[in-house]
Amino acid sequence: MSEQGEIRKQYWDKIYSLRPTEEMGWHQDIPEISLSFVRSAGLPKNISIIDIGAGESSLASHLVEFGSSRLTILDVSEKAVQRSRDQLKDHASKIRWMRTDILEFVPDQQYDLWHDRACFHFLTSDEEVSKYVEITQKAVVPGGYLILGTFSLQGPMKCSGLPIRRYDHRLLRKTFLGFKLEKFQYLDHITPAGKLQNYIFCLFKAED
Repeated sequence: MSEQGEIRKQYWDKIYSLRPTEEMGWHQDIPEISLSFVRSAGLPKNISIIDIGAGESSLASHLVEFGSSRLTILDVSEKAVQRSRDQLKDHASKIRWMRTDILEFVPDQQYDLWHDRACFHFLTSDEEVSKYVEITQKAVVPGGYLILGTFSLQGPMKCSGLPIRRYDHRLLRKTFLGFKLEKFQYLDHITPAGKLQNYIFCLFKAED
């Protein structure tokens, strides 16, 4: 892992050491929009899915219950991955776990569905954003899907002490070249601390 990747790892390990899952600002018991986008894409249960920055995300358990058998979870934080494995218990053995910085991720396969909620907006430079898009272009199969949930233009300027980059569906459509925007939805997310955070969720389809 690069020096910058190691810095991110240490930062997020510290964040996950300070608070339990249910107190994380992005925590959702039921990720309703992500699940509805998965259903609306009409994909079969045996598709290959990767969930980015998914340490302690509740989506994995719902996908396992749905019947997904080819699920990969990627996160830079070792502590987040371990807590997620502990939470999923026996289901953890059905999942492929990858601990790496997303900007250093080199896909060894292609995925039918790429999901990212609340990871992408931490990439604040044009170089980082371009690298992320390049990785998705390589990782998603032609005709596959990308679900992205990120802070909207009405969202906060910082999260977990870090600056973030905000978007609307137009900016995201211009950013993700090679993908067609299928649908989008805004969400007023109430954090466990009672703060309002506005998100934009987009469902993209990779060009054939």
